[in-house]
Amino acid sequence: MTNRFICKLLLLPVLALGITLSLQAQTIHQPSPGIEGIHSLNHVHDHSNDEDPLVCTTIGLISSEEGMEALRQYYEWRELRENDDTGILEDQTVTQYEVGASRTFRVRNLSNPSSQNTWDTVQFTLRAKGELTYIWVANDQFGENKVTQDVVDQMMVTLESRTNPLSYFPEKGVVEINQEIFGNPPNIDGSGYLNVLVVDVKDGWTEAEGGSFTAGFFDPVDLNVNNANSNAADIIYIDALPGIYTQGRPANPSRALSVLAHEYQHLIHANYGSLNTFMNEGQSEWAELLNGFPGRGPAYLSEPAELNRVLYTWRSGSADVLKDYQRASLLHSYIAERVGPHETGRITRATQSGRMAYESALTSSGLNFEDVIGEFHTANWVNDSSINGSRFGYEDVRRSNVSVPFGTVPFLPGQTSGEGNRTVNYGGVEYVEWIAAENLQFSLDGDDGIVFHLITKPFNGGASSVTRIQPGNHQLNGEFTSVALVAANTRAQGSEVSPGQRSYSFTSNWTSLPYAIETLNYSAGAAFFAELPGDPGNTDREGIQAYSLRISPNISSDISSVQFIINNRDSGLIPDGDLRIWFGGTQPASGEFIPGPFTSSIDIPMGNLARGSNVIDVSGQNWRVESGSQYHITFEVINNGGAARIEFLLDAGSTNTTDTNYFPARSRLFINPPSVSQAGWFRYSSNNNFLASVNLAGRYDGPSQAPVITTQPQTVFSSIGRDVSFSVDFTGFPTPFIQWRKDGESIPGANGKTLNLNNITQANVGFYSVIVSNFAGSVESNIAELSLAPPEFQLLQNYPNPFNASTTFSFVLPTESNVTLEIYDVTGRRVADIFRNRRYQAGRNNVPVNFSNGFASGVYFYRLTMNPISANYSESTKIRKLMLLK
Repeated sequence: MTNRFICKLLLLPVLALGITLSLQAQTIHQPSPGIEGIHSLNHVHDHSNDEDPLVCTTIGLISSEEGMEALRQYYEWRELRENDDTGILEDQTVTQYEVGASRTFRVRNLSNPSSQNTWDTVQFTLRAKGELTYIWVANDQFGENKVTQDVVDQMMVTLESRTNPLSYFPEKGVVEINQEIFGNPPNIDGSGYLNVLVVDVKDGWTEAEGGSFTAGFFDPVDLNVNNANSNAADIIYIDALPGIYTQGRPANPSRALSVLAHEYQHLIHANYGSLNTFMNEGQSEWAELLNGFPGRGPAYLSEPAELNRVLYTWRSGSADVLKDYQRASLLHSYIAERVGPHETGRITRATQSGRMAYESALTSSGLNFEDVIGEFHTANWVNDSSINGSRFGYEDVRRSNVSVPFGTVPFLPGQTSGEGNRTVNYGGVEYVEWIAAENLQFSLDGDDGIVFHLITKPFNGGASSVTRIQPGNHQLNGEFTSVALVAANTRAQGSEVSPGQRSYSFTSNWTSLPYAIETLNYSAGAAFFAELPGDPGNTDREGIQAYSLRISPNISSDISSVQFIINNRDSGLIPDGDLRIWFGGTQPASGEFIPGPFTSSIDIPMGNLARGSNVIDVSGQNWRVESGSQYHITFEVINNGGAARIEFLLDAGSTNTTDTNYFPARSRLFINPPSVSQAGWFRYSSNNNFLASVNLAGRYDGPSQAPVITTQPQTVFSSIGRDVSFSVDFTGFPTPFIQWRKDGESIPGANGKTLNLNNITQANVGFYSVIVSNFAGSVESNIAELSLAPPEFQLLQNYPNPFNASTTFSFVLPTESNVTLEIYDVTGRRVADIFRNRRYQAGRNNVPVNFSNGFASGVYFYRLTMNPISANYSESTKIRKLMLLK
């Protein structure tokens, strides 16, 4: 492949990084507007209580009492219209609008919970008219540095003329595609037009504070002609600020158009209205892919508990709902791969929800639901569309790198036998994996409804194979890097509402093969981020084209995966292109190492990435490294549609020249003019390292030593809501595998020397141990117990504080209690009850509150009263101070 980064080798000037407010560090040139640093580790990673800006507001509106009533009224009105023998309803005058027309619309104000929503009257002007679409822009959002006519015209082209190259039908617009695939919209006003209203959605977001926002929504009230707030038209609301523009970044409608594709499916489905939330959102998530947008990456595949989730689980109001979106998105995109877009669209029009709706799409292709669910989970492990007629992989490039990164029930090199008695939820899956096994024998038993597939990957690096198997005795002769047993529960025990679980069991034995892994990680904790590509329009940074990390392997093996962390905020990832990861060697230059030449690369659609940790499987790329040599892994954004952005995290660096984690420099940037006078590779002045790691895995022929545990995990006595950890240390070579266990069962993904358990609950109580293993031997630690004592009653400081409009109150309860939260001014006068006698569970609770209405700037006191349900505890009150700034 063409190498664009090695043309300038001798430029080693020192650059700097955007400085933070709380941490001192070197900077790339100077800090500039729109470039902000990471204030603390929590700021980077702890977003568990945030509402992701890409959560769909529409579902909450539909499921509200008002939304359900609106749809009920619409269906009654539609029936009257369809059965209207007089023609009065059909003959109502339809207003036709022309560009330049002005009118008001009622727009829902989302600043408060849906039960307390109000509506604003907003003046709009029609800025574009197509054959099927009106685009109205609120007058206060149109103009220079806001939503321009050029942005409106771009939107109209995508809505009516053509979609992105990855679209199933690139020669058609979003509106036509969605109608062709999903069905007829309500057409409540008889005009045949979709109204797109571009407006600053009032949702509590401010430019000063940032945070979550509503990118767009469909409001079911607009279908209820009897509601005073109804606009009685087919409408999708699109957020202008920050959905299309912010003061620090130019307008770009890419996200808005993706949201439109998503929301239009919801609007069309409202005309049919049979699907549960999981399926309705699954169709809308797939609508984004259908129309050529990046879609949502399935990061949930890296979380074992999510793999065994009940099929239709939907956790509204929790950050975990993001994983439900991901599961729905991936399943519906897999169905589309199997049966095509038109059959998949049938799901929206199904007259029943659940399995029967899926069957309506599958039967015409000769498929059944149980087989497809089993093959879906198998495809998520192997993802190779060349196997068995493409049903075990994704041909869509946006899904080409999807895979489950580890077995949920793993057996490690050095182990030679294993067994399990397991349960699987309806629609869920488990992956039993034997790593580096020779001549595997296993006996398998399981309930009807569990579909088993066996995936084998030869030790010599050949292609994987997939076989559907039945319970019984099985013998696999030969050497295997990996053997995976996929156990998918495809049949409900009773109804799909209460589907129950199904069980399976196995016993196994095998011979362990000489196999080694090594994780190459040179960074400390996060301190900063650096964007890729560099900020457009900022001459100090816009020339940043690539980032590179130098690795120094201690064993000779193959690179199996590359892991990196993306800043966990909205602008940390804007998918509008692909991430290319290059592999190559190094070129010495004046005692330093410069990336190149590059020998191979892999492209990852940015829609498949996620804020937080990303693991990219490169095991099929044949990236071979030798012990004692130097290599570079390099990141570059390609096919940038103009808005692409990834914020990689960096540590604080080091000035200790004897520290080989930092010297010679491991992390480098390739920068073009105008940010520098001459293009080339640069380093940070403090040699800051990217938070990235490279994993090696493969046959090992070097010296070996069986592991010996030198530090045992210790018993912990703690309380609900606390963070605890267990640690182990050991010797052994090559570096042993680690697998933590709880109550004798492996904890999937728990493979480090320290097992961290955050915000513990009663479910964490138990007995913990760790297996340390390499092919030379395997040893299990002593058992350490985690027991709980009740937590103390605590009222924590609200965060942020001071704040503008929104803050979160946190408190810890020793037992289930009725809780009251009151606000007092400095005179001692009670000015508000945030809630009264609301029941909360024991442990830590977080309650976000919006103060945008009815509160003046100033100091207030908040008082929390705990009234325990149990007679073993007494009522208690705590008080803290807050500051509101407007």
